[in-house]
Amino acid sequence: MILNFKFLPFAIFLIVLPTIIFSQTFEVNGKIIDEATRQPLPFAHVKVDKTQIGASTNGQGEFHLAVPIQYKESSLLVSYIGYAPRQVKLTTPTYLYISLKPETKQLKEVIIMPDSSLMVFLRQAYKSISKNYPTKPYELEGFYRESLRSDDGYLYFGEAQLRVQGSGYQFTNEHGTVSVLKSRVNRFPQTDTITTVMYYGGAFVGVSNDRVKSRANWLKPDRKNYDYELLEITTNNGKDVWVIGFTKKDGNVKGRVFIEEDSKAYLRTEVNQVYNDSLDHSGLKPIRDIAIITRRFYNQSGDKWFLQYSGTQKRQFNKQLEKETVVSAEFSTSKVNLDPIRPIAYAEQLEYGEIFSGLKNNFSEDFWNENTTLVPDSLLNAQIAPYYSNEKRKELIEYTPIIPNTKTEVRIDPSKTKQKAQRGRLITRFGFAQGIQVLPYSVGAADLSMTVDLNNNLFTFNKKLNGLGFPILLSNEISFALNKRWQLFFSSATDLNRNYKFHSESFGARLNMLLSRWGNPLILRPSVSIGSQKFAINFPTFTSPGDFRFDGKKFNAEKLKFSVGEAAGMARFAISLDKKISGLRWLYLNSGYALLWKRQNNLFLNERSGFFLFRKERAVPLASSGAIITENLQPLAADPKWFNNFYLDVGVRCLF
Repeated sequence: MILNFKFLPFAIFLIVLPTIIFSQTFEVNGKIIDEATRQPLPFAHVKVDKTQIGASTNGQGEFHLAVPIQYKESSLLVSYIGYAPRQVKLTTPTYLYISLKPETKQLKEVIIMPDSSLMVFLRQAYKSISKNYPTKPYELEGFYRESLRSDDGYLYFGEAQLRVQGSGYQFTNEHGTVSVLKSRVNRFPQTDTITTVMYYGGAFVGVSNDRVKSRANWLKPDRKNYDYELLEITTNNGKDVWVIGFTKKDGNVKGRVFIEEDSKAYLRTEVNQVYNDSLDHSGLKPIRDIAIITRRFYNQSGDKWFLQYSGTQKRQFNKQLEKETVVSAEFSTSKVNLDPIRPIAYAEQLEYGEIFSGLKNNFSEDFWNENTTLVPDSLLNAQIAPYYSNEKRKELIEYTPIIPNTKTEVRIDPSKTKQKAQRGRLITRFGFAQGIQVLPYSVGAADLSMTVDLNNNLFTFNKKLNGLGFPILLSNEISFALNKRWQLFFSSATDLNRNYKFHSESFGARLNMLLSRWGNPLILRPSVSIGSQKFAINFPTFTSPGDFRFDGKKFNAEKLKFSVGEAAGMARFAISLDKKISGLRWLYLNSGYALLWKRQNNLFLNERSGFFLFRKERAVPLASSGAIITENLQPLAADPKWFNNFYLDVGVRCLF
């Protein structure tokens, strides 16, 4: 076959032309207001007709959309609970003022609705979650913002475009998986924010903060702890919506749920929680919670409802700044993927405990071009503006700010702020684990006898062995994540059984291998470590008149115990299955085998009285101890093999 390269550039152009066309976007900006009052409508939903592209308005009713150029002749669908929906023709360039007309139904005979009927309706809505919300893996693309502000302005904010994946609403404890497409953060020069705010799992609010998915306590009718009341009946897209208020018996939690009458789908939830100790700032905690407000909105795509917007605002008292601050985290869905989705690769997943402020910084003006964002409020816009100038940015970065204080002037060194940020990221790499370890063993019937000379007094001890046993040990671990794949760890285990003596210590490395991408992750973690361990069988506790020396060390003779066993070096090979059960906690099942070397039978002596941390222990080689030990009246074998080298470990890890 002969190729004519004269037409090759034209052929390439035809191939890439669709990509060029579909990658171009135009901006649609606007504001949604009430037709009668002209007040803005916060968190209204705007969507490009016949697409899954949409956005939520901010607290001032403003929105921003990046729309592919092929939809320039399309329309914008606008909806808000309690208002008649509207369809508006798109034009370019576009800034739209869109007014919505209220459509609220007043309660008439419904006001005297029996309480039992309201509870039946709430139970039906709760049982309909699996029908109204996806039970298959789903993906949301959206915009995330977190911030810290006071009355003086913003102290910190971070933004990101995210891919958020959930496994379905049947997984109630899931936190989902998140991939960051683009991000930027800004620490304003007024304060050192690293010591005032840390966001653990903030970018996961698109799944973790979904109270319909997690089945919040107030969602399920619970007359024991909550009071419910039908407030009004309104509309959404022409369908009746029941607005039901709830109050916790102690009065600390109040809120509303909006439920569509026909489908029983939750359209909106609002919760306001007040903390009882909000006025007590005398504790050691530098930040005290005062109140928290959460809002969640849902929108229908196809025959299922998806999270449209999730926002949390927490009001706190900051002792460092001696003022109240507001911490907020919000996620706005810009696109719902209804097709079969490809799970986010493990290497691309954001860790739940990763501090968002440690991500990339970028403040170019075109950073968010071709992205749908949640429009920041005017105060934040005013503060960000100087940062668009590189000269101004440099000036602010090099400036050492002073924080006004009623008592003293607090001067913040930017270099120390950076150091604290690095320390904060370092801390989140540490993990802890605690569990129960089991060492199965099996021995035949045997009579052990030991005679030992203590201070010229002969002591004789007897011990019977027979059957299968499961010595229980308490295991502990400290780990450090080098990256998403590898961890270093130090582990130890100590016996909790009076009949046996065991202690081990090891240091090693562990590899993380993701097995299940849906639901809470399931990870296979093979590991290898080196260390030492002691196995021994305890003889009965005894006392000896007066203090005495054993192998050159003085012991308190109030309570003593001899043990016979071995000390050895070891290389341990293990495999652990870890299942995430919450944001930072993992349930693990670990099994392994210890390969031993430099094995030596020892005679151990332990004090059993006094504070356990100060009890003395001594080990001497059995051959030189002077003790005579027999098994069934025969000299004890050099390797009695009372224990095998396998073990099983189960417990909980806490990984930041």
